[in-house]
Amino acid sequence: MLALELGADDYLVKPFGMRELIARIRAVARRSEERLPDGRPETDISRTIGGLSIDQRSRRVVLDGVEVSLTAKEFELLYFLAAEPGAVF
Repeated sequence: MLALELGADDYLVKPFGMRELIARIRAVARRSEERLPDGRPETDISRTIGGLSIDQRSRRVVLDGVEVSLTAKEFELLYFLAAEPGAVF
């Protein structure tokens, strides 16, 4: 109980099954996912910062009207960083 009081979202007592662990991880991920007013996950939308536009669905990046070619890892990193402009990671 102390872990929950200190800010943990959930905990498991040993021994536990892998199915329960995975189910709890998925539940925490669902709870922490930001949602739009209509209930869709925020990840379903494009992000725009200044002249930079990032479309998650089509995986397209456009900078000042010019499409930018990125690897899958570069795209994921850019999309992650664009979630909180100005934040230090």
